[in-house]
Amino acid sequence: MAVERTWPRRLIILAGLASIVGLGCMSISLAPPADERAAKQFAPAAEKGDRVAQYQLASSYRYGSSGLPLDMNKAASWMRKSAEAGNSDAQFALGDMLAKGWSGTPPAPDEALGWFRRAAESHLGNRLWLAGQLDKGGAPLGIADRAAARELYLAAAAQSRLARHRLGQMAERSGSLGEALKWYVLAASDDDAARLEKGMKCTDIERARQEAARWQP
Repeated sequence: MAVERTWPRRLIILAGLASIVGLGCMSISLAPPADERAAKQFAPAAEKGDRVAQYQLASSYRYGSSGLPLDMNKAASWMRKSAEAGNSDAQFALGDMLAKGWSGTPPAPDEALGWFRRAAESHLGNRLWLAGQLDKGGAPLGIADRAAARELYLAAAAQSRLARHRLGQMAERSGSLGEALKWYVLAASDDDAARLEKGMKCTDIERARQEAARWQP
């Protein structure tokens, strides 16, 4: 009994292309051209001091992309240049690299925290992330500092409902129910506010809501 051979569609297409151009099928390659952005675009601009290009070049070395091999030492060197020049993306990335460490370089959480703080100064998302890390004390930093977390949330409160809600949660955990209610009201967290009010005196509820009404960012 004859067995029907089913050829993969890709091989059929290749064979067809070969017949069109008069070449053997094995001599055809459809591999994409090498990505040389790092060498042709990022590196020249980075050498001239462009902090965005320095960050892109560092990221290329960090992930082995844009035509460059993986090289964490070169990645760290260029990331530091960009970070020192004030690029908040590079500051955050350098903090992440230092917090985790890499081959031959142990984690440096204290230095990483310094870069995360600098990245948080000009970027709301970085500020909220760092506050969450310091509140929980989890990876990658492994550093708990709830007082510092609260300061970061306070700095973000005018722009972020999440920050206001987190301030309410922190106050509730510490037993300051009036303070917690104030922040929940400001965060429009109605369910949390109603839950707290069930166990509070009317005078304390009124005071907390008045404080929320007077709050100025």
